[in-house]
Amino acid sequence: MKKSERLGLYFDLFSLMVDEPRIPPKGIAAHMNTYHKPRAAFIYTQHLQIMYEKGISKTPEITLKPYLGAEIAAYFCRKTDEKNLYNTFIDLYKDERVLYVVLLSGCDFLFTTRNKEIEYDLHQNKKRPLNPT
Repeated sequence: MKKSERLGLYFDLFSLMVDEPRIPPKGIAAHMNTYHKPRAAFIYTQHLQIMYEKGISKTPEITLKPYLGAEIAAYFCRKTDEKNLYNTFIDLYKDERVLYVVLLSGCDFLFTTRNKEIEYDLHQNKKRPLNPT
């Protein structure tokens, strides 16, 4: 690619980023009419990376939409014994209502959720309950 072609491409990419800051790589390929090429989206992301490194363009700023009614609750729980500790952790990890789970130490868990009415008995074995503290 000639230098003048590359500069023209960089200008087009920069203009597109100014007009549509949230456009994904596939959208860039579609806008440039190269969406039919297999690696077009990847190539445009490489060009954007070069532009960022050379200071031709500013790096993107991520702005998240506000989530109305977001009330995240954190729970500290202790398993009564260490049997099936890994299975309890995996059950919490796979639960779609749990946003984040971490095994702190020993039998202590910390998890966060948006669902304040989460049922602890879903993550307990009848002999080894998970107790909120």
